[in-house]
Amino acid sequence: MQGESIDELEAAFAALGPLIKEWRSSVASEFDPEMRPGTWMVLRTVLHAARSQGEPLTVSDIIAETQIDKSVVSRHLRDLKENGFVTLHRSEADARVFVVEPTEAARDREAAIKRIARSRYRLLFGDWEERDISELTRLLNRLAQSTHRLR
Repeated sequence: MQGESIDELEAAFAALGPLIKEWRSSVASEFDPEMRPGTWMVLRTVLHAARSQGEPLTVSDIIAETQIDKSVVSRHLRDLKENGFVTLHRSEADARVFVVEPTEAARDREAAIKRIARSRYRLLFGDWEERDISELTRLLNRLAQSTHRLR
């Protein structure tokens, strides 16, 4: 990559970083006024896995996926459990492993949050061509897949 291209990319990430942080914070508080952004990241990971994989995650899975320290994930899970958004139970296969599943209340709220997010995306990308949105999606997915090199 050329130096100028990298500089432009770095500037774009710098501009997007605060917006993404603000968006994550906003979604967390819309989900629950007391929810911290980090707690939302953990819950979003649990909800996504339940939706896409059809099976619950272990605490270790959540740590690996979010790259958040074990003690911090544990605190977020405790908060989520106390607020009725997840259940935790020991694995039937291995009693040392805790399994995390979203509750129906969490799934219901996620559906409401998705409606809000979709309306924001429509506003944000309202004047974009469909092919540009598809290309951006393709490139972002490629970027997400490439991030394993940094870990």
